[in-house]
Amino acid sequence: MTKNQSVVLFAPKACSPFKRFIRIPYALLSISSILDQEGYKINIVDATNLKSYKKVCSNALCLGVNSIIGPQISDELKISRQVKEEFSDIKVVWGGAHPTALPEQTLSNENIDIIVKGQGELTFTHLVHTLEQGRPLNDVDGIYYKDNGKIIKTPERPISNPNKFPPYPFHLIDLKKHVMKVDGFRCANYVSSRGCSFNCKFCSIPIIYKRHWFGLNPKRVINDLLYLKEKGKVEYIWFDDANYFADWDRAKEISKLMIQQDLQLKWFAEARADKITRLSKDDIVLLKESGLYRLFIGAESGSQRILNTLQKGTTVKDILDFAKICIENDIGAIFSFMVGLPHETIYDFYKTLSLIEKITTMSDSFTIMLQLYASLPSTALYEDALKMGFREPKTVEEWSEIDFYHFNTPWVSKKLKKIIATTKFQIIPLLCFKDSSKINGRKFIPKILYKIPYKISLFRLRNLTTKLSQIYHFD
Repeated sequence: MTKNQSVVLFAPKACSPFKRFIRIPYALLSISSILDQEGYKINIVDATNLKSYKKVCSNALCLGVNSIIGPQISDELKISRQVKEEFSDIKVVWGGAHPTALPEQTLSNENIDIIVKGQGELTFTHLVHTLEQGRPLNDVDGIYYKDNGKIIKTPERPISNPNKFPPYPFHLIDLKKHVMKVDGFRCANYVSSRGCSFNCKFCSIPIIYKRHWFGLNPKRVINDLLYLKEKGKVEYIWFDDANYFADWDRAKEISKLMIQQDLQLKWFAEARADKITRLSKDDIVLLKESGLYRLFIGAESGSQRILNTLQKGTTVKDILDFAKICIENDIGAIFSFMVGLPHETIYDFYKTLSLIEKITTMSDSFTIMLQLYASLPSTALYEDALKMGFREPKTVEEWSEIDFYHFNTPWVSKKLKKIIATTKFQIIPLLCFKDSSKINGRKFIPKILYKIPYKISLFRLRNLTTKLSQIYHFD
């Protein structure tokens, strides 16, 4: 059955300094899955082509926006404003981490009509049905909406297992436009699980799933991977999960099926260092045989005191043991660190630099990422940031200025900010230039040309840690 009115969804740009960083918008595909099966016309508008909204909004029931904290909010506000100006009858609906954390503040914007709070599949489907039938919005659980200027909150909707929902409707997007080159391979992201059961103080993931974790059925995952390979000519899968290995039995079954189906896909996933260090040699061999190419861990800090403060649940030893396992099994790895944290001292920062130096010299297949701490609402560390002088944005517009690339950390001294900026923007990026086979597939460039900037940056890093040690009498 085909519905008379369509549903328009907006996919914001990924928050990344890399221009070719592309993601399949799984959040939008997820909330579309039931509606698509019911015969609704779904149009997904990409942030790279904002003007296309005019073609699809003339007969639309609503505009759905998946909002993530950060610079993407600017584009989300722009399309919301444009749609309301030209199609005033269309309801603008925001969902995602940001409006879930701050529903009333977000809804105070004149161009936003409704907030979907928390998990969106059932709530958005019910909302679309209600709008189409002209029923009262208070019939829909899990939303905030405005009624004559007053903000109304309906009862919270319980979280559902995503395995109950239909498969991702990949036909709603141009799959080939959502494939990027990584290490010379055609790469696509894939979300195989939702949520995370851990309680890291800085993390916003529990905002939606409240420390619940759900993994998609392994057979469903394999069917999706086969589709991505056949239709998108994908060679490399990025498991875009917060905690891919949360259920080892599931991860193990997926790897077995990848081998049985002879997928011949390279893959990359985020992991916890302590989870990988508990795996047996046979487990690692299985992962490698199924195509494991690289792992990503949130190392966060080289200071055990800070790791404990963040409630990370891992140790510096776990990070180093993880690195050794990757070396022994020829697995590439990305180590992500965070600096400018509340409660972080110059000594903690020094410990992080020291660990980075140690890790980067262990293997040419190791990459370092250094992020600036960003205060995210509804996280435990956010309250600490407020107490330490963070100026809380008062409007949704102001939240677009918060990201991982600019300082919003009043507790960090000017001197330390300068040191951090030099490290992040001048030293760390060039530490990636170690192996010509790992950069955009350009194997024809002599390895020595990549080693030169790496050697210079490593020298600068060592010089910086030495100076800090001498000035502050560390170690």
